[in-house]
Amino acid sequence: MDINTHTPRPRRADRRRRGLAGRLRRLHRFACESAGRACGPSVERVGRAYRRVPAEQRRNVGLLALALPGIFVMLTPALSQGIGTGAGSAETPLSAAAAPGGATLEAAPGAEPGTAPGAEREADAAPAPGAQPEPAAEPGPSAPEARSELVGFYVNWDESSYDSLAANIGELTIVMPEWYTIDGGGRVKQLDAKRQARAIKLIREKRPDLRVMPIVNNFGPGQDPKALAGKLEKRAARKRMAEDIVRTMRDGGFDGVNIDFEGLPASSRVDLVRFMRELYPLAEKHGLEVSADVLADSKTYDYEALARSSDYLIPMMYDEHWKTSPSGPVASQGWYERSLREFFSKVPPDKVVIALGSWTYDWSGGGSRAKAHTYASAMAEARKAGVPVKLDEKSLNPTFAHRKGGVHHRLWMLDAVTMFNQIKAASGSEPRGYAVWRLGAEDPSIWRILPKRDGLDAEAAASLETKRRSIVYDEERGLIVGARTAPR
Repeated sequence: MDINTHTPRPRRADRRRRGLAGRLRRLHRFACESAGRACGPSVERVGRAYRRVPAEQRRNVGLLALALPGIFVMLTPALSQGIGTGAGSAETPLSAAAAPGGATLEAAPGAEPGTAPGAEREADAAPAPGAQPEPAAEPGPSAPEARSELVGFYVNWDESSYDSLAANIGELTIVMPEWYTIDGGGRVKQLDAKRQARAIKLIREKRPDLRVMPIVNNFGPGQDPKALAGKLEKRAARKRMAEDIVRTMRDGGFDGVNIDFEGLPASSRVDLVRFMRELYPLAEKHGLEVSADVLADSKTYDYEALARSSDYLIPMMYDEHWKTSPSGPVASQGWYERSLREFFSKVPPDKVVIALGSWTYDWSGGGSRAKAHTYASAMAEARKAGVPVKLDEKSLNPTFAHRKGGVHHRLWMLDAVTMFNQIKAASGSEPRGYAVWRLGAEDPSIWRILPKRDGLDAEAAASLETKRRSIVYDEERGLIVGARTAPR
């Protein structure tokens, strides 16, 4: 089912540009390896630089790349700036670059380590003791060039997130790690330098070409969204935050930044757009991509204006029912399709990376405060209770109920089946890509279908069947309409 209400924009030219940009990246990687050098994020930067070349000059650049691949060996020192932990960059200092309005950027103090957040995030549950995750599918090689983006959200505070990144790094095109936050003074604060360095080492060793775009958020212990709202009201504070973010990403050698400002009041709608208008041109000047996470159907976000001040938006297509709401599906198929259709009416699909969830909410005792589970810990609960997980026919979300200590529990889940249906419903609109919140909380079976995300079919659906899980696939709708996972 195509949930877009308008004809998708032609993307042939875009694919042609990506193909040539990919050729440049492959030549650069080949040149690096031939010279015995490590190829860092410059592989992607070469591709991005090519896409900025005027159309009439691209053919000449492409021919030059084919005829003189060795040139990349000579250019590597100038083009390469590997990802790091915040060390200085060989590029022109920010203090020497003109900021919007002609002002210069001041030097910022070094970021200090902090404690990792997680208390306020919707899916922040770490695996329960004794939970045994199912083995993940074998990762393939680096993702092909001409595919939609696949973003993995990564967190420091759950060891399972590191394990998932290590196992599935070959499938990702971008990783967005939760490494930075905005402190009470409006400055960028590093959350955990030691764990960040560990993840960077893994990326360097296993996927040096993987684009890294850290998250900068506004939540964590002791943080109040109202404080950020106050900063966004002031032009000088907005400018300082934008400069600090760009400086941090540039000096870290990253490829871009993901802005994740949540919990803001509707009154911050205009100020948030003003901030992005400060940030985007400054980031672009330093070769950094900019994305922003937005809630679906929220008055806080001016989707059209934010899309114009970023490379793309990431709508979080979940939390139809959330931690503090009455129990219900996390993202029923009907709600998801309506929400996405509405979003596409405001933002073109080629500027949208759809965030999909893979976790569980557990409501107990008829209350309206849910506990978040990873997929592994939710399945551990089902095994202990000896009950199967079934796909609800109406919402197409998995659910199960049980009693524990005399208290009734109702659990609603997002898993590989819901992700299949969500991607299938969106694929006809050709979005820019998909994002998984989050690595480490997911149903391991999603890695069986994500490599096929641009062409999900009956065969892909059948790949989700296991000894414990049976499915029913509706050929006419192209969706999985029935599923049952046995507890053992």
